[in-house]
Amino acid sequence: MKRKWWIAGLGVVLVGGSAAGWLYWNEEPAPTASAAVTTTVRKGELVSSIGGTGSIEPADRETIVSGVAGTVEEVFFRDGDTVKKGDVLLTFEQEDAADQLASKRIELERQRLELEQLQLQFKEAAESGDAAQQSIGINIKKQELTIESLENEIASLQEEDAIDPITAPIDGKLSGFAVEPGDALRENAELGEVVDFARMKMVVGVDELDIAEAALGQEATVLVDALPDAVFAGQVAAIAEEGTANNGVASFDVTVLLTDIEGLKAGMSAEASIVTAKKTDALFLPIDAVQSFRGQYFVSVPSAEGSAEQGRSPPAQQGQAEGQTAPQRRPDGGASTGRGQAGSLGDSAAAGQSRVFVEVGIHNEDSIEIVSGLAEGDEVIVPTTASASSAAPGAVPGGFGIGGFGGGAVPGGFGGGGGAPGGFGGGTGGGRN
Repeated sequence: MKRKWWIAGLGVVLVGGSAAGWLYWNEEPAPTASAAVTTTVRKGELVSSIGGTGSIEPADRETIVSGVAGTVEEVFFRDGDTVKKGDVLLTFEQEDAADQLASKRIELERQRLELEQLQLQFKEAAESGDAAQQSIGINIKKQELTIESLENEIASLQEEDAIDPITAPIDGKLSGFAVEPGDALRENAELGEVVDFARMKMVVGVDELDIAEAALGQEATVLVDALPDAVFAGQVAAIAEEGTANNGVASFDVTVLLTDIEGLKAGMSAEASIVTAKKTDALFLPIDAVQSFRGQYFVSVPSAEGSAEQGRSPPAQQGQAEGQTAPQRRPDGGASTGRGQAGSLGDSAAAGQSRVFVEVGIHNEDSIEIVSGLAEGDEVIVPTTASASSAAPGAVPGGFGIGGFGGGAVPGGFGGGGGAPGGFGGGTGGGRN
């Protein structure tokens, strides 16, 4: 009997020891508290911009087109020549009307000689008192009408049969223009281009989330890969009315006309930054220091009490949807919505912190304007990301808790972690067994 109790007791000891050992080796170390990272509210110039990439192009180019069919008589410019708008590039032979026009001109000259003869006869009859003077005068009138008719016919032939010369449509340089005298051109034949290399532009593909901020006349700066030490200035000259979809995301062409083109060549790759707003003497913070929840923006400030709010009421909502972070910028220059799962605002800030609601203004990818709620020099805590070993599932310190996910094959699943102190709680767990 004693032997059975001894064996049973030994079993309990072994099981207890195994459990204790498992707990010892699998116990996670307690997270080490780190000093809060802080920043201060600064005053200065704040610039908000949008941008994109593209390539340098000539500001304008026009195709040279032959409006009619005909044979080239003379060419006045060659490929690569610089021309002005309206310069005659080439003329056509007028052979179809030449013979008829020559005949009419000879007839006109003969009729003019006859008129001179009649006028002389009229003068002699007047001096001698000849009764034939009246009839001669009538013949003179008839002759003048004949001459007028011939002149009209000649003018009509010139207008109907003459082939207008081809002229330069714009100022620029001839490109691909290889026409020679004697060439037979067909109607609407393309003969080359006039390219305006004296002015350059860049067409920027702007994300659909940013296009509403673009406006004609906005200033822009352009950086060219081939000229890393140069910065080129420009202005927005055109904004496309229709976007182009790529992988479900639309972009709109914005044309920037460059005001400085020294060293630029058509085809160079470039990146443009278009200034959409600029403020001087603006109060601003790093964009990571500002958080939002349901349209309300707030920051965390050092405080001995650690109260939920520092005696300031939240300002009116500024249009942020539920569960969004402060405005961010994607690496490609587009705006990031920061949209997450709905959570709830924590009841209290972390120990040593207070929450201050603020009103924000313009922003860029680095900084955001503080319109009200803080003053220059105020100290603000910048939320830091916790390590993977110490962070609760779905928790973002000082930010948003992500809603829980179903556990799938894991019985019961797991819930979203609660928000870090001063942040937002995550959603509830779900999962299925």
